[in-house]
Amino acid sequence: MVCRLSSFAFAATVVLIASHAAAAPTTENVRLHYTSPVACPNEAELRARVSSLTAKVSFVSKDNRAPDAASLDIAIAESEGRYVGNLSFHRARTDEATERHVASGSCEHVAQALALIAALAIDPEAGTEAAAVTSVVPAAPPPVADRVVAPAPSPAARIPAISSVDRDRATSQARYQSDVAVGASLATAQAPSALLGVRLGYARTRTTDAVLRPDVAVMLDLASSGMTEADTTQGRFLLIALSARSCPIALRPDTRALEVGLCARARLGTVRASGRELDRPESRGVFWAEGILEGRLRAGAPSHKGLFAEVSVGLAVHATRPSYYREVPFRSVYEVPWLGLDTGASFGAYLP
Repeated sequence: MVCRLSSFAFAATVVLIASHAAAAPTTENVRLHYTSPVACPNEAELRARVSSLTAKVSFVSKDNRAPDAASLDIAIAESEGRYVGNLSFHRARTDEATERHVASGSCEHVAQALALIAALAIDPEAGTEAAAVTSVVPAAPPPVADRVVAPAPSPAARIPAISSVDRDRATSQARYQSDVAVGASLATAQAPSALLGVRLGYARTRTTDAVLRPDVAVMLDLASSGMTEADTTQGRFLLIALSARSCPIALRPDTRALEVGLCARARLGTVRASGRELDRPESRGVFWAEGILEGRLRAGAPSHKGLFAEVSVGLAVHATRPSYYREVPFRSVYEVPWLGLDTGASFGAYLP
């Protein structure tokens, strides 16, 4: 009787172990929530890195509310020239939780480390399957006395090392975005009446969420205005100028759809005055130079494709101040002041 009970208990134990092994899932359904600056790898790239480290992961839609699906939250943010990554993993069926924090001067290294941490949280054997398969026939093992057995590396040891030296590499690894824009400009003080014209621009910007970031633009302005006085003195003014602008300071809210920037611009060109009894009957060109300090408001995220709208208002300081006069009888018509106002509105597109 005792022998029969022992046999029955052994058989029951085997059945329970087999049923538990059959119930254990071969893949883990994971809901991924991922946020990062535009200079970092995107969500598709991060998924590919995790999947390359383990075959036991299956990413599901964020809307999937299956009770057995695990939750993986990864957020990367830029702070003071460094990238900080936070990872939180929760396995619903066993109520296991994992949290990790990684920081580096390179977002590429942060994303690489977080992908490995995520793979190890899902599958502790992640990254070892490929190393275990080899087509090379091993040589005969040495005698037991001569063997040196090295300890297996822990999961933490397989995480790439991140040092403060990466801060110096961040600039060279940053991504840049180009855009083109066309719009209207309105400038005062260069002529007796405001100059209304067309502005064309090309800009190249470093794509980062940092407050300080280089933004260089080249713009061409074509503007004109007319003047008529009661004594029939008539004149026309034409501005042709090329300017270079830099916006080193930019503030972007969490939505990333709106950006406020502070810019400095230098503009060089010529102002041509022509008209009846104005500074001689023929046309006359005057060299023009000025510096402009302006604020810029842009709506539209700096992605690899998309449109944006921009408005700028600036204070212009005139380096050249030409005077216009009537010859017979001699009378001053207009003298350019030291300060003026320069405004613009444009629409543009980011280049792929």
